[in-house]
Amino acid sequence: MQSRGMTGMIIIFLVLAGCRTGEEAAARQFKKLKEEDADSYSLVYHYAVYLSTAGKVETGFAISLLNEMIAHGYPTEARYCIENMDRNGIRSGDLLAIRGLCYQHEMQYDLAMTDFRAALAMDPDDPRIRELILNLKVIRGLELTEEEALERAGELMDRGRLDESELLLKALLEKRGDHHEASYLLGQVKLGKAQYDSAYHYMLRANEAGDRPGYSEYLAHLRYILEGEALIGSNPHTFSGYLQESRGLAAIGFFDRAQQVLDGGLALNPDNVNLILAKALVWVQADERETAEQYLLEQENRGIRIDPRLRQQVFPNQN
Repeated sequence: MQSRGMTGMIIIFLVLAGCRTGEEAAARQFKKLKEEDADSYSLVYHYAVYLSTAGKVETGFAISLLNEMIAHGYPTEARYCIENMDRNGIRSGDLLAIRGLCYQHEMQYDLAMTDFRAALAMDPDDPRIRELILNLKVIRGLELTEEEALERAGELMDRGRLDESELLLKALLEKRGDHHEASYLLGQVKLGKAQYDSAYHYMLRANEAGDRPGYSEYLAHLRYILEGEALIGSNPHTFSGYLQESRGLAAIGFFDRAQQVLDGGLALNPDNVNLILAKALVWVQADERETAEQYLLEQENRGIRIDPRLRQQVFPNQN
C-alpha cells in the first residue's frame, strides 16, 4: 500500500512538472509496474491517479489506459476518470464513446446510448462508434433499421462470423425479398463458406433486384467455379475441371482455395503441365512471383519440360 501511494505521488508530481514529460514518465512508471507483476487493482489505481489529476493528456494514451481499466473489470472507475478529465477540460468524441462503453458495462443502457449518439454527432464518419450503437441495440434486443442490419452483417462477415451474418441477412430478406444489397452480401457470405451454388443463387437475385457494377462479373466467376466442380465430379481424372474451378476462385481472390483445387488435380495427374502452369499462374496473381518461379524450377529439375512460350504467358514481363 505504501508503494502504491508513493508511486501515485510520483505520478502527480510528474504531471505538475509538465504535461508531455509527465505523460512519458507515467508511461515508464506503468511499464515498470507491469514488469513487477503489479495486480490489476494497483494498475487501475495508478491509472486513475494519473488521469484524474492530469491537466493535459494525449487522447490516444488516455484511451489506452481507460480500455485497460475496463478490461480489468473497473468500468465505473474508468468513467469517473473520464468525468474528472472533462472537468479538467480534456474532452473528445472518443472519450464520450468510452464513457458510453462504461455505462454499457454498468447496464445503464440509456446513458450509454446517449453518449454513443453524442460521440457519433461529433464524428459521423467513425465506423467504430456506429458499431458500438449497433452492438448495444443487439444486446437490448432492439430492432435494427435496414441500413444498420446491413452494416452489422457486413461487419460480422469481415470478422469471419459468417453464420451470424447469414442469420441477419436472411431475416432482412424475409421482410423484403427484393433487397439487392442484402442478397449480394448473403452471396458473399455463402462464397466465404464455400457454398458456391447458394452464392450463385443470391448473387443472381441481387442482380435481378437491381443491376449493379460488378454483379455480372461475380456471376461469371461463380459459373466457372460451378462448371469446374461439375466437370471434376463427372470425370476427376481429366484436368479441365480443376483448371476451370481454380480460374474462377482466383478471379475473385480465393487464391488458397484455387491452389487446393489444383493440388487435387495434381494428386491424380502429378506431371500434368497445364495444372503445374496453373499453380504458378495463381501465385503470380497473388503477387507471389518468386514462389511461382521457384515452383516451376523445381518441376523442371524433376524432369518436367515446360514450353518457353507457355512460361512467357505465366510471366509476361520476363525477358
